Amino acid sequence: MRAYRGRGYRVLYDVVRDQAVEPGAPVRAADDAVRHYRALQDQGLVPRDREALCALYLNARHRPIGFHVCSIGTLNSAPVSPASIFRPAIVIAAHALILAHHHPTGDCAPSPEDRRVTDRMTEAGQLLGINLLDHVVIGGARYFSFADGRTQPVPVWDIIAQEGDTP
Repeated sequence: MRAYRGRGYRVLYDVVRDQAVEPGAPVRAADDAVRHYRALQDQGLVPRDREALCALYLNARHRPIGFHVCSIGTLNSAPVSPASIFRPAIVIAAHALILAHHHPTGDCAPSPEDRRVTDRMTEAGQLLGINLLDHVVIGGARYFSFADGRTQPVPVWDIIAQEGDTP
C-alpha cells in the first residue's frame, strides 16, 4: 500500500483497487460504493463504533484511484470541511468522488446535517470541477443514497461477509 503524506492528511492508494470486491471495476452505483466502504472497514481503515466520513476518489472512467478518511467523529456526528475532502482529490487529480459514512446506531436515515454537508460539498465540487456523484449513508443492513433519493438494502455479498462466510 502506498500513501501520500502531506499537511495532516493521508490518501491511501491501491487499497480500494486491491481490496475491492471487483478490483479495477468502475463504481457505477451506490451498491458499489457501499461494497468499497465495507471492504475498507473490514481492513480496519474505517472505524465501526463511530461515524467516519470517507471519500472514494474516482478517475474519469469512475475507477477508484484513492480513498481518504475525511473525518472521524462521535456516535452521531462527524464534522467535515470542504478542504478535508477536496484537498486530497486535487492532489491525486480525481475527476469525481463519492462520500460515504455509516451511522453506528443502525439507522440509515440521513440527518439534516447530512443533507447540509451533501449540498455544501456538491457546491464546492462544482466550483473545483470535481463531481460529487453521491453521498451514501450506511446503517445496519440498509443504506440511503442521495443520488437515488431512497433507502435500499446493503448488497447481499456484504451481509454474508459480515457474518464471516465467504461469497
